[in-house]
Amino acid sequence: MNTRKLIFLITILSVFAMAARFTVDSDTWWHLRAGQWIWEKKSIPRVDHFSYTQRGEAWQYPGWIWEVIMLGIYSQFGPGGLNLMTAFIVALTFLFIWFTIRGNNFIKAFVVILAAAASGVYWAARPYLVTFLFSAVYLFILEKERGRGQEPYSKQAGADIHYDWILPLMMIFWANSHGGFAVGFIIFGIYFLGLTFHVGVKNIWEFHREKLRNFMNRVRGQGSEKRSLSRERKIQTKTLANGTQWHRYLLIGLGLIAAVCLNPYGPKMLVYPFRTVGISALQMYIEEWQSPDFHQARILPFLFLFLLTFGSVGASDKKISIVDFLLVSVFGTLALTAGRNIALFALTAPIVLMRHTVEISGHFRKGAYWLRNGNQNKKMKVINGLILTIVALAVVYKSYLVYPKKKNQEYITELFPVEAVRHLQEKKYQGNLFNSYNWGGYLIWSLREYPVFVDGRTDLYGDEIVDQWVTVVQGETGWEQILQRWDVNLIFIEPYRPLVMELDEKDWEKVYEDPQGIIFTR
Repeated sequence: MNTRKLIFLITILSVFAMAARFTVDSDTWWHLRAGQWIWEKKSIPRVDHFSYTQRGEAWQYPGWIWEVIMLGIYSQFGPGGLNLMTAFIVALTFLFIWFTIRGNNFIKAFVVILAAAASGVYWAARPYLVTFLFSAVYLFILEKERGRGQEPYSKQAGADIHYDWILPLMMIFWANSHGGFAVGFIIFGIYFLGLTFHVGVKNIWEFHREKLRNFMNRVRGQGSEKRSLSRERKIQTKTLANGTQWHRYLLIGLGLIAAVCLNPYGPKMLVYPFRTVGISALQMYIEEWQSPDFHQARILPFLFLFLLTFGSVGASDKKISIVDFLLVSVFGTLALTAGRNIALFALTAPIVLMRHTVEISGHFRKGAYWLRNGNQNKKMKVINGLILTIVALAVVYKSYLVYPKKKNQEYITELFPVEAVRHLQEKKYQGNLFNSYNWGGYLIWSLREYPVFVDGRTDLYGDEIVDQWVTVVQGETGWEQILQRWDVNLIFIEPYRPLVMELDEKDWEKVYEDPQGIIFTR
């Protein structure tokens, strides 16, 4: 095995090992419950069935396919299966990124590992993984189309085959798996705008400038008329080729819109992303929708990647293209606005970063001359094989650590109020339950006797219900009226909430308490 292949395999295995961790969070549970409902009823839910504040209200979540897939994995392999599923999808995502970017393998490995570390802030067993993977595939396909006709791509096998027609087909699955399908439109739109600039501005300007130059040369009696016409035809051919691609992209864009409409809810799904991001409660109360906190160590890889990308563009002699500018600026802005979008920036940044490190890559390649020569040495190939074997065994061991049911149960017990839920199941208190937002998804799955007040489906509850929940847990003016309105007889929240002090002074009785949760009855 040569060193180049070794670096590639170690990089992808390392990403898998990084992502092989406990990935079940609160939202994982309500996705599993929705998938179970779909499987049992053989129908797609159109209204809410899991809460009492929104029961019967329209709920049109575009994730039914992936929710059923998650349920199947969980049913067969438990939480450990979801952990390994997440690791596999993350590794597959960066596999596409590896083949999207070009350059020296050593630098590619460093950039991919850094990008993976940055995106790790949002690895969880949720339908978002579909958006994560499909974003990488979209970037891979569109980058290959953008490089068509350029060296060395034009000499590669299959370079004359277009793969961008796959994008609308992927969108059908994407729009039925996660609301982040809007990211596909953003990525496609960036490349479409870049092509539009080339067709409408750059190529036409070059063509007319060449015609003017040739005309002036003929007036002055300078230059070869044959050579001048050849340059004109070459530019004209390039312009026509880009124009043909532009018209194909226009049809593909229309195909993407039509693909989104192929879902159980029809064309209404086109406005779903706008409806979701328009909820102000997301930015106000939910961490993943807030700007990243750079005081947290886990955000530092994103900061390094962000600065390194801008630094490479500034230090490079290569002019930044419209596409690269939009990739960095659009996804950089999204990442700075909401922490969950850091994962998307981690997919787009390596493309721009590697495009502007050609000179550095060349110097590094000279420095690694002895490694390239070692590839021809049988002894070196044996050593490379041993290194890969050791790394592979380490990855298998890391996977083993996050797969066993017992270890996952210990993790779940630390993260969720398992004992308090067991107490509620035993005592069977009567009345509606006011619950912690953080536990809503877990309660939907494990405490089905009690519909929830709120959970992670913010698109369902909107600002009104979430604001009511905040008013209650903060013990703000009007909290008693809200509980009376919803006929709440049970309160199940974290012990540190300000509401706990209010309840101790009111007509509420504490019936259970542990370090994770506290339960009151009226």
